[in-house]
Amino acid sequence: LIGATRRLSLCVRAITKQRPSKKRTKVPFTYDMLAKYFAANLKAITSPQATAFMDTLTFAVIAIAFYHLCRLSEVTDTKPMSQANLFPIVLGDLRFIDKGGAEIKADHDGVFRRWRLVDHIRCRYPPSKADPFGYNSDLLIPAPGKDALKNGSASATAFSAIRLLLTLYPISSIYHATTPLFRSARALPAGQVTDRSFWAHFKKGCRKAHITYNGLGKHSFRLGGMNRLQDLGASVATICAHG
Repeated sequence: LIGATRRLSLCVRAITKQRPSKKRTKVPFTYDMLAKYFAANLKAITSPQATAFMDTLTFAVIAIAFYHLCRLSEVTDTKPMSQANLFPIVLGDLRFIDKGGAEIKADHDGVFRRWRLVDHIRCRYPPSKADPFGYNSDLLIPAPGKDALKNGSASATAFSAIRLLLTLYPISSIYHATTPLFRSARALPAGQVTDRSFWAHFKKGCRKAHITYNGLGKHSFRLGGMNRLQDLGASVATICAHG
């Protein structure tokens, strides 16, 4: 009854386009932190060198978790294991969609190159504690709009982070069905990156950007993304659609 009442309340708020009542009080990762992190680590994030793989991957994890309100357990291998860790997002889950809604296929070698034609990336959302059987809607990752391209913020987006990861460190299509999007190593075979490895590289990047990371936790990117949406005037329905 309690669960049903909460769901009904949420539906009413979404239909009436209400704003969220208040921001979350746990320590969030902010949009300003994201911009500073990207700027300070730009050279490593955009480098094709093997030693920079974890820098590119770490930023991709941050961007997806922030922009799509993901818990860290949904994009990294956590301890204790979560439902999402059993069925992580793999490269084969990514679908590249044009403005007309048609899917754009990768080249014969499995590498995707026609990025200019992409309107958004469609991706299976992993199962979670709240959705153990994986009934969630797909994750939709839009390409940066004209405003983002004009003001220079297009590079620090989830779409651009995935584009960098797939372009700089491609692998053959025969491995796409089994290789996690956020893999643990550049070379194969590789499992999903662990949260321990992610945090180590994330903190290193924060120190380079002079960002204080004390207090940040597994929900900080999710909370930061939600607070950012509230700052932009998003309704409950819009926030629900993001994550």
